[in-house]
Parts: sequence; structure tokens; C-alpha cells
Amino acid sequence: MPVALTSRTMRSRYALGVRIYSRAHRRGEARDQKRRGVYFGAVPFGFTITGDRKLGRDAKQQAAIADVHRLRREGISYHRIALTIRSRGVRISHTTVKNIVDGKIKLI
Repeated sequence: MPVALTSRTMRSRYALGVRIYSRAHRRGEARDQKRRGVYFGAVPFGFTITGDRKLGRDAKQQAAIADVHRLRREGISYHRIALTIRSRGVRISHTTVKNIVDGKIKLI
């Protein structure tokens, strides 16, 4: 029984060490990418990843953001705005429309 306990303890400590090393490595890598201006993570609405892995504007989505604000000022519902923008070839949900109206997604 003590051998099994020791083995389990060793595996547990090894796994902890791997997690700590991995976390530190990811942090260092993220810092390096940020320093070089390389984008990592989810791409926000209105942007795209360029060939050199930097964040760039998506012209169609930027135009859609402006249209969302205009349509909402006209009193059109979130669902109707999403349908209108989708008919122009931009993938968008009513939730994204609400986030744009609420200022969580901005026109740059």
C-alpha cells in the first residue's frame, strides 16, 4: 500500500509540475506574440486576421456595424436588423446586433 500511495503522489506532483511549466510557457509565448504585434485569440466582429497574423479591419463587417446603428435608430428590431445584414452576406446574430447597439462592439 505505501508503494501505491508513493506512486500516486509522484504522479500527482509530476502533473502539477507540468501544469505550472505549461502555464508559464503559455504566458511567455503570449507576451512574445503581443510584443511582436501578432494576434492570438478569438477574432472580434468587424476584424479579420491578416496574412502576417495581425488584426485587421474587415470592410464588410465594419460597414455592417455602421448599418446596425443606422437601422436601430430607425426603430427596427434586433432580429430584423440581423436578417437585413445577413441578406447582404455578413454572418450575424441578433445577439451580436444587440452587443453592437450596446457599445460592446465598436466601429473602428
